[in-house]
Amino acid sequence: MRTVATLLASVSLAGCGAGALVDPNSMAGNYALSSVQGAPLPYLVGDGPPSTTLTAGTLTLTTSGRWSESRTYSQIDNGQATTVTQTDAGRWLRSGATGIVLVSVSETTAYSGTWTGLALRLTRPGGFSGKAPEYVFAK
Repeated sequence: MRTVATLLASVSLAGCGAGALVDPNSMAGNYALSSVQGAPLPYLVGDGPPSTTLTAGTLTLTTSGRWSESRTYSQIDNGQATTVTQTDAGRWLRSGATGIVLVSVSETTAYSGTWTGLALRLTRPGGFSGKAPEYVFAK
């Protein structure tokens, strides 16, 4: 009995880290875009003109099945730099233990991919120049 109590106490303490506790079964939460095609941000989308670089992105999944995304791009055209923010939103569905599908409200954007517990690996057909790049969003 003492061994079981010691084991339970150590498991309880192991979950008490410096950060907030994360429900390992919930995909819901806030994610930051960490890489595109395996490369860290900033990511050169096109050398233009204009030259376009993806500099940041966030993705939020709610427990009610909704998602929202924001991406920030830096564009340079004729030596002039501008910042462009794009947003999208819609519904998301879990597919099995680790699969996920996101569809925009207008049904023009769809992502599919996998969840690893602390990150989402997503692809979107027709992303850059008709290619389907992989995006990694981390909690």
